[in-house]
Amino acid sequence: MGSKVRNFFIASIVMATVAVATTNAHAETAIKVPFKFTVAGKTCPAGIYIVDRDANSHLIKMHSRDGIQAFHWLIGPGNPNPTDNRVILHFDDLGQNHSLRSVQYGSMITSKFDDKTKTSDDAVARGTKGQ
Repeated sequence: MGSKVRNFFIASIVMATVAVATTNAHAETAIKVPFKFTVAGKTCPAGIYIVDRDANSHLIKMHSRDGIQAFHWLIGPGNPNPTDNRVILHFDDLGQNHSLRSVQYGSMITSKFDDKTKTSDDAVARGTKGQ
């Protein structure tokens, strides 16, 4: 009987560990973008965008809350502070037009999406991981 109780207890710990690992492997952040913008030749309306990262890879996904717009990118080490935990969307701001330039996820960042865009100002939309 003691063996069954011990096995049940060990199985419970393993399942709890798997649940925590699954939760940490897929973090998501909601970011409010207050203006319409373009990325990858598509115009995206102002609204809430979700940024997900699979901790087991260097892939991030950004999608609109309604799921109509979705994008995937690779991220890698960049210039952000190594202890930074924010998720930041960097935009090129050209008056009324905004173009998504890059996505920062903690200390990782995407490449610049469009080097042809001339930057007049920098607009950002920020979120904190796990919100």
